[in-house]
Amino acid sequence: MALTLERLNLVKQRCRMDAHKPGIVENLRALWKHMEQAGQLDMQFLPIYGADITGAADVVLANVPCKLYALVLEKPAASTVDVWSKISNHISATEAHGDIVVNFVGTGGGGRTCALIFPDGHIFSAGATFCNHTANDGTTRSARVDAPVGFAIVGAA
Repeated sequence: MALTLERLNLVKQRCRMDAHKPGIVENLRALWKHMEQAGQLDMQFLPIYGADITGAADVVLANVPCKLYALVLEKPAASTVDVWSKISNHISATEAHGDIVVNFVGTGGGGRTCALIFPDGHIFSAGATFCNHTANDGTTRSARVDAPVGFAIVGAA
């Protein structure tokens, strides 16, 4: 999907609805301050869900060059299976070896969160596509009960 940028204040409001843990809130607060000082005031909030075996396709964050500023994910509390959340530099599909990979170990139980913050943005030259897989080097999607959900914040490249 093409980028539909909006003002930073609207993105902040959307994040407040989805980010409740103090560590994530503080990381995002630091990102907002950095963005304000850098003059980067246009971004897009993208909810991430359905990137599992029941979804029809990988979640396209952007099908144009973009920068990823934040990725916030939470694994379901009941999950006990390993999951690899991946973002690939691609306009429509996540590759077996993602450009950004976050591993959620199943043996420690679910409810784990991750917040990756890129103050200057991680550049994707083609686009950015997200999916949850059952193996680091595989393309089999995770079951919905194990797939982390959350949101991404992107901007123009």
